Amino acid sequence: MGLSIKNDQLKISAYQVAIILLISRCQSFMHVIGMRSFFNVETSDIFISIIIAMLAIIIIYIPAMMVLKKFKYINIIDICKKVWGKYSNIISIILFLYFFLVSIKHLTGSIFFVTAHIYIDASPLLIVAFIGVVIYALFLGIEGVFRSGAVIFAIFFLLNVIVFFLLFPTYDMMNMGPFVLSDVKNFTQNTFILTFSEELIALLILAEYSKEKTKSSFLSFVLVVFIMQEFLILAIILAMGGYANSVQFPISTITAMVRLPILDRLESAYIVLDTMLSFIKTCLYIFLAKKSFQSIIGKKFDRTLIVLISTICLILSICIVSKLEWLNLLSSLISSPIIVSILVVLLPVSILITSNTVSLTKQPTRCTKVKENK
Repeated sequence: MGLSIKNDQLKISAYQVAIILLISRCQSFMHVIGMRSFFNVETSDIFISIIIAMLAIIIIYIPAMMVLKKFKYINIIDICKKVWGKYSNIISIILFLYFFLVSIKHLTGSIFFVTAHIYIDASPLLIVAFIGVVIYALFLGIEGVFRSGAVIFAIFFLLNVIVFFLLFPTYDMMNMGPFVLSDVKNFTQNTFILTFSEELIALLILAEYSKEKTKSSFLSFVLVVFIMQEFLILAIILAMGGYANSVQFPISTITAMVRLPILDRLESAYIVLDTMLSFIKTCLYIFLAKKSFQSIIGKKFDRTLIVLISTICLILSICIVSKLEWLNLLSSLISSPIIVSILVVLLPVSILITSNTVSLTKQPTRCTKVKENK
């Protein structure tokens, strides 16, 4: 029996929200085309970038947490409706376009990963079948996707731990460079890439499901991301050294270096899990795009919107995947510090100022109270 549940009745826990954000982050980290810029073996500045990015994420998200807490952890669209009324439709359209672009970027990156790294002669029907499964899962309900994500991510996390320890014989400490911050431009760029991401905006919508535990979900997400990124990059640098600069997908490459008695190469298990994580992330952002658009037109045309958004994403992704400069431009747009700051910092601050002003103007004066008493 399908999980055909209305969005406002979803039973999703705080830890499931954190895990779904972690899945999104891991996919972004593994499929990013510019990953090679991190592995400058002459220095170890990337580890400082990760620490600064973790602190920066917590700081820039303070206004958003204040807004979510003030309005009892409903999503940012409903908050805008309460404060700005019909003008909130502008925010809904912006969020819809943002999540729609994220869906296209992720699907394009996944197609590129499959066709350029795993199966060069992959049939287009494989991608069509992938989207078909996504549509079917969203028809059943996003709750099932969240629940399966918790199990799949646990296996994926365990796989990364296994890879890290099994690569010990290949580690060479000579691959580690000094912490000198010699290339300020590259250091700043890496910090921005690690700080500004779509997960911060997704939480503004998903907060309505984690309720009062949104803060703990957010902090758990930041902490686990910090740990995974530190250890994954450490493993890549120690195991591959300068070779990491010439590999398109270094995180996938190191799994091919592991040999087990049961599996000739651990890479096969990694690819299967990566496909599952990609499926979950695609479902997430198509769901968020649909949810943002439904805030304007109401809860009708639910399945029609899912099919329409998914189909357009598929068509545009197939067109973009052959043009890497377009994919890089799309990635830069989505992770732009300006765009993310507008939605995560400026929007919550504007809501706080507006809501406080409205509450002050509606507050009865002393004279009004005296008249009411008479």
